Amino acid sequence: MIEHHGFEDGPFWTEPRWFPSGQIVKVDEQDWTKRSITSFDGAKSEFANPLQDVTKRKGGKAGKKGPAYEVSPKAEDELPDGAGAAEAVKRLAALKAAGKPFFFGVGLVKPHLPFVAPKKFWDMNDPKKIPGPSFETYPQGTPEFVGHTNG
Repeated sequence: MIEHHGFEDGPFWTEPRWFPSGQIVKVDEQDWTKRSITSFDGAKSEFANPLQDVTKRKGGKAGKKGPAYEVSPKAEDELPDGAGAAEAVKRLAALKAAGKPFFFGVGLVKPHLPFVAPKKFWDMNDPKKIPGPSFETYPQGTPEFVGHTNG
């Protein structure tokens, strides 16, 4: 679970990788390009109302699937990190019960665009008390890419 989704390094792990998006990926120990994927009902989208017609961005990358932030009506375990944490707790209990030494790695994505979280987390902070940037323009000579919005 700690590598970037889609870049599995199968020979280094004894258990298949579990992804909250709804995939268990087992990679052939001899040939990492050979994979078997088992699908399950996962957190297919963190957005409550994902965009349906997503156009590709420059360079062929997938387009935005929703807004930059969302106050989600979903429960924690219906969002990718919450689902991953719940699976980690389940697997950790099984490893503890086995009574053998183990290494266990869990990768979480947030905080990261898009900023999607259940309402109770948004309610923990008053947006009016969060300071904005202390400058209005970038210093002269700042490279153009610094001010990008991740569009």
